[in-house]
Amino acid sequence: MKFHRIRYIDFTTVFFYFMKVPMIIFKKIRCIVLKEDYDKFKELLRIINEVRIEVNNYQEKDSQSRTTFKAYYAYNDNYIKIRCRFIKKSNENQYIQFKDSVQAHTGQKCSGIRFYKGYCYFTIYLDFEPLNDFESDNISVSFGTSVYGLKKWDWVEYPHLLCTGETGQGKSVFMRYLLSGLFSANHEVWCIDGKCIDYALVKGMFKYYVANDTADKENIMNLVRCFCEKMHKRYEEMAEKGISSYIEDENYRPVFLLIDEYLTICKQLNKKEKEIFDHDISDIILLGRACGYILIVTMQRADAKYISGDMRDNFMFRAVLGKASKANYKMMFENDVQSFDEKGWAWYMLGTDLGIVRIPYFKTITRSCEKI
Repeated sequence: MKFHRIRYIDFTTVFFYFMKVPMIIFKKIRCIVLKEDYDKFKELLRIINEVRIEVNNYQEKDSQSRTTFKAYYAYNDNYIKIRCRFIKKSNENQYIQFKDSVQAHTGQKCSGIRFYKGYCYFTIYLDFEPLNDFESDNISVSFGTSVYGLKKWDWVEYPHLLCTGETGQGKSVFMRYLLSGLFSANHEVWCIDGKCIDYALVKGMFKYYVANDTADKENIMNLVRCFCEKMHKRYEEMAEKGISSYIEDENYRPVFLLIDEYLTICKQLNKKEKEIFDHDISDIILLGRACGYILIVTMQRADAKYISGDMRDNFMFRAVLGKASKANYKMMFENDVQSFDEKGWAWYMLGTDLGIVRIPYFKTITRSCEKI
């Protein structure tokens, strides 16, 4: 992508649009001929102008009349990428402050920042539609659509998923989409159904299935224990073979344990049972990556009372669905992000990569790429 310099010129918004008249006329004709969305182009210009104004607010000149802040932009139909740099000595907080100002004044959601060759980069997300498709292989599965296309979760590099979201914000839809991808590649998934509803009709697709019921409390703990024991058995086999990762042996396939509505399960355990349960879960989190035994947990909020901070930090893939509170974002990402006003969107963090995806609506779990 070609970056364009945002110049330090203090002029009005009217003059900005006046300078863009040739581009506007060309784009208008193109949209009529090709039946493209002209309103999307107008929104793009508005955002670029808002970014220009924010850049000017951060501009200063030194004693030699040189600007102390440089910014550039590049764009396509789905996003605007910003590259910027403070010439004088700066710190990460200054770049975060600039990114937050851009987010506040444009009204658009922005990615986290990253640094490369002395410049800070972040992305302004435009509206885009989710792809009605999924992909999966022996180390990854798509979990939504980003501005770059299908976004994939590599569980070898980023083991274990923690997914949160308030009631009605799309956790179940997200999981149906994710599981469709896993089942399409014939991956083995074990399930503890926290609400006894979401997966009951498709329980035959799971290797093992237990519904969360007070009477089944022992079965839930036994399922987690069995998963843990099989993981340790594979670990011992790998040690005998002299391999450090399951992907080194083509006969090994990943195995997933889905614990839906983790909070409701923890609440019905007594203190001793909770200690045993936490010990097994911690074992899976610490050892599962190398063996290919991957944990997927969903809950409304990642409260430390039920899932400790140390345990939460070892989920290298975290996602927050739909509209959420600042406290939830803080617990999951340790920084503030702009909440969504509608369902079908999610903030995610893979390692330190923070971004957003759109989730296609799947009414049920499927092994094919057709929308249900």
